[in-house]
Amino acid sequence: MEIGNEFFLSEIKKIEIDKWEEGLRIHSDPGEQYVLEWVERNAPWFRDAWEKSCCQYCNHCVACGYSVKTECGEFEQRE
Repeated sequence: MEIGNEFFLSEIKKIEIDKWEEGLRIHSDPGEQYVLEWVERNAPWFRDAWEKSCCQYCNHCVACGYSVKTECGEFEQRE
């Protein structure tokens, strides 16, 4: 299956959220190194979760695709 822009936008949003949460935890900006480490540590997991999620088929995937849900009450099939 081809990975589209929705995947990359969702992954970027997930990275931004995780970086923000880490910044709150450490009371500082974790910096660009955090992003590189996130990709190394989490990119394979995120891609696998995305491929198993309903997000890839949903109209709302850019808004909430970072949650990579397998079931979602807000699911709306993309045309």
